[in-house]
Amino acid sequence: MRIFSIAHPRTFIVPIVMLSMYLLAGCASMSSLQSAAARNDTATINNMLAQGSYVDTTDGGGWTALHWAADYGKTEAAIVLIQAGANLDARDNNNWTSLHWAAVHNHAETAIALIKAGADISLKDNSGNTFIQTARNKGYTHFIQIVERETQNITAAARREQEEALRMQREQREAEQRRLEAEDNRAFEAAGNTGSVEAWSAYLKTAPSGSHRTDALKNLAALLVKAGDPALTANMAKDYPGLIDHLPLKLSLALIGPPGLTVAEVVEIKGQGLEDRLIAAQIRSTGAAYKKFSLKEIMELKKMGLSADVIEAMIDSTTKAHEKQAEAEKFRKLEDDNMRQQAELERMREDRDRLRSNQQAQPTPAAAPQPENPSIAENVANCVAQAAAIEVCNEAPGGFLGQAICKAAAKASFPCN
Repeated sequence: MRIFSIAHPRTFIVPIVMLSMYLLAGCASMSSLQSAAARNDTATINNMLAQGSYVDTTDGGGWTALHWAADYGKTEAAIVLIQAGANLDARDNNNWTSLHWAAVHNHAETAIALIKAGADISLKDNSGNTFIQTARNKGYTHFIQIVERETQNITAAARREQEEALRMQREQREAEQRRLEAEDNRAFEAAGNTGSVEAWSAYLKTAPSGSHRTDALKNLAALLVKAGDPALTANMAKDYPGLIDHLPLKLSLALIGPPGLTVAEVVEIKGQGLEDRLIAAQIRSTGAAYKKFSLKEIMELKKMGLSADVIEAMIDSTTKAHEKQAEAEKFRKLEDDNMRQQAELERMREDRDRLRSNQQAQPTPAAAPQPENPSIAENVANCVAQAAAIEVCNEAPGGFLGQAICKAAAKASFPCN
């Protein structure tokens, strides 16, 4: 009884010949560096790289040396290549990365080395599979568990590194702040020990945002009052705007107003005998801002010898200055809005021109009838652009007039019949 029979030799010879030809073709295109990576021959890899071999050389299948190391699970070789700057996310001709090849052959250790080095775990092959999906398709549950656990550990470590970096930055900022505060304290103490107008002025210049600025302004104000020099006080008030808030009411009011017509100068002019109505007329003509006086301040101005007409002129001039400032701000906003609208109209014109170019570039079928009026398409494009532009104009500032101007510009830019 025949227990088994031997197939015809051709049954074995033909596949073996074909497989040999395939392997020979692959090896022929495989570089020495890639071969060393597949053998885990780290010494040869280091020697070849030292002699100038390109770490990301590819073979006929688009494989780099790192692909070969991952495919054979040669973690030591992979680490050497990674340290030499190998492209972690290089793709072969099937869009497989080194991670895909490590996954398909269940090489978890090599996959972890790639992930630790920064390989992108989200890349997909031609079938839309990530390396994890590739491992899942092969049923490598243990591989997936190990890699996902290690990925979580890597993510946690990266988060800790980031938190540590932020902590160090915060500590550096705090240390710098302490240093600046210590310098500020020393400078403030030195100015206090000197106790002169010049010393406090120097402190305020060198420490414009120092923590002792308010106290320095108070000390400077006290010295200026004691010095009784209106010109010096006025100059200091110009250099340090907050100083006026720490001066006595009468002295602070004296510094208010435009050059030549400050409150102090108006009091002096009045003392020389000039009539109140002329002083008031001069104040109104400047349109300069004094301030929005409180009732207490108005009473103090009266005590300083200013009449109601003069004080009223100061108030009127201040109101006019504020209205002028508000009008200028409104005009600036209108200009900004107009520039935005012009830019929007320009963009619409570019879209229209692009549409025309696309229409002209499209070939017309030979059998298709030509339109009697070649400007119809252009007119339609203009009408669409004009409608869109007018819609933008409906949001234009400036009320009816601003919207009307905008719509007129839109109609001129996009004529629609």
